[in-house]
Amino acid sequence: FLTAAIGFIAAGLAIALRDVIMSLFGWFKIILAQPFGVGDRIEINQIEGDIIDISPLHTVILELGNWVAATQSTGRIIYVPNHLIFQEPVSNSTLGFPYLWDEFSVQVTFESNVDVARSLLKDPVEDVVGINYRRARQKIQKMGDRYAIRYENLSPRVYTAIKDSGVELTIRYMTQVRGRRETKSRLSTRVLELLQENP
Repeated sequence: FLTAAIGFIAAGLAIALRDVIMSLFGWFKIILAQPFGVGDRIEINQIEGDIIDISPLHTVILELGNWVAATQSTGRIIYVPNHLIFQEPVSNSTLGFPYLWDEFSVQVTFESNVDVARSLLKDPVEDVVGINYRRARQKIQKMGDRYAIRYENLSPRVYTAIKDSGVELTIRYMTQVRGRRETKSRLSTRVLELLQENP
């Protein structure tokens, strides 16, 4: 009877402590595999933020987004159990490369000079974004030594699509991870000025 009772107690403890034990294993995986570290910007289990601490049981994140309309801090600190690394995909926006691809779209009428509009979109990007493409290319080459990442062209590109109410022009450009909203705001202001100057 005593042996059976001990067995039931041990089984109950194992179930009760399952998440704790798995979080410890998750911590070991984080330390050894280094999918992210303090200072990285990650998304896991629909939670996005900057990592401010990694403990044996939790990864501590300064939350981004949520009710804020862009990737800026809400001010909340979230404790994410480490065992989630075995259950959820993790996206890391800053691992070895502090840039992201972003897009910005405007719609012009069918009567507009689309070639002029395309150039008006593309011209201000390099000034506004302020990316050192040589440095970005070097970082990509370093990442290519570890991951199968190949970007042949880092320069901004404009894509054209026909919509019901006009022609949609979308510029794809590279921006710094932690300056995405500010870059889009400055780019929007500059493009609006150029479009007003060129009716």
